[in-house]
Amino acid sequence: MTRLLLPLLALICLSATATHACSCTEPPPPLDAMKDATAVFSGRVIAALPDGANGYTYTLRVYAVWKGSTAPESEVATSDVAMCGIWMQPGTEFLVYAGGDEGDLTTSNCSRTTPVTLAASDLAELGEPIAVETNGSSMTMLKARYYS
Repeated sequence: MTRLLLPLLALICLSATATHACSCTEPPPPLDAMKDATAVFSGRVIAALPDGANGYTYTLRVYAVWKGSTAPESEVATSDVAMCGIWMQPGTEFLVYAGGDEGDLTTSNCSRTTPVTLAASDLAELGEPIAVETNGSSMTMLKARYYS
């Protein structure tokens, strides 16, 4: 019986379709990642909506901005987790490094995007943000925008 099962098991393993897992290189240091990003901000995930292609669009309540828009809410899209998308649990605060266009931001597991609870070294290196939330409906600019 075992002699019949082993060839059958080998055939099944060889004929299985390959899946493509996410593969990333190590992201650059925080300041280099910020230079390459369209937006860098921290905020709490308030909504996670599937996009119909196994990805999600997240809405975040923005608390601090280092680069990009200073709107009190921002949307960030990500692809399927198997294709390097990132799952952002609603209610969790994230430090987001986003690419794409200002109105069409994206992020992934290959960026430095991470829960704020794991981002102490990034926050220390990024320094003071350019804007912070003040009353839940607006942002206050702390310093002029400049990018080197």
